[in-house]
Amino acid sequence: IFFFFQAEDGIRDFCLSRGLGDVYKRQKLTEVVLDLRNNRISPTAVKQAFNSFESLKNLVRFSVGLRGVNANIVTAVSALESVTELSLDLGGIPDEHMISLSEAIQGKKRLSSINISLRPYTNITDFGLSALLNGISTILALSELDLNFMSPGIVSSKTLESLGGLLKKCSSIATLNFQFQSTNHSNSGFFALSEGLRALKQAKHISLTISKDSISDETAALIVNAISHQRQLSKLVLCFPM
Repeated sequence: IFFFFQAEDGIRDFCLSRGLGDVYKRQKLTEVVLDLRNNRISPTAVKQAFNSFESLKNLVRFSVGLRGVNANIVTAVSALESVTELSLDLGGIPDEHMISLSEAIQGKKRLSSINISLRPYTNITDFGLSALLNGISTILALSELDLNFMSPGIVSSKTLESLGGLLKKCSSIATLNFQFQSTNHSNSGFFALSEGLRALKQAKHISLTISKDSISDETAALIVNAISHQRQLSKLVLCFPM
C-alpha cells in the first residue's frame, strides 16, 4: 500500500491526531496519490483510506489505483470540488460502478486533465465505457485526455462512437493519448473517431496506439487523414502493434 500527500504551507498539530483529515485540517493539501492495487488489502482498509479524505474538498490533483470491485472511488470523486487533475487506474470495475463514476465526474467543471487506465481482464463492457466517455464529454474545458483501454475485447464500435462524440464536444483538448485493443472492425466506429479527431481545434500532442487486429488499412488511412488537418500539432505518435 502506498500513500503520497503533498501540501502547501501548513503546520501539523502538536497534539495526537485522530486521522488524516484531522492532521491536515489546517493545511492546504493539494495532491493525494493512493496506490491500493495490492489484492491483499481488505475492502475495509480501502474504505477507511477513502473516508479519511471525504472532508478534503480542496484537492487539486487526485490519483488512485484500485484492484477489485469497490464503489468507494465514486464517493471519493464526488467529494472533490476543486479537482483539476484526475488519474484513475482501475481493475474489476463493473458497469454499474462505472456509470456512477461517470455521474460523479460530470459535475467537475474545473477538471482540465483526466487519465484513466483499465487493467487487463477487467469485467467492464462497452456499455460502461460509453457511459464513462459520455460523462467526460460534459467537461468542455478539458485540455488533456489520456485513456488506456488495452484490455482485450472491451472496446467496440459503440465505444469509438462515444469517443468521437466526446472529441467533438471537447474540441479544446490539446493533448490526447488513446490506447485500445479491439477485435471489432466496424467502419462506423472508426469513422466517428476520425470525425472527432478532425473536430479538435487546439490539438498539439496526439498519441494513438491501436492494436493491428483492430484496424484495417482503409480505416488507418481515415484516421491519419483526419489528424492531418490539425494545424497546431507539434507531436504525433501513431502505433499499430501486432
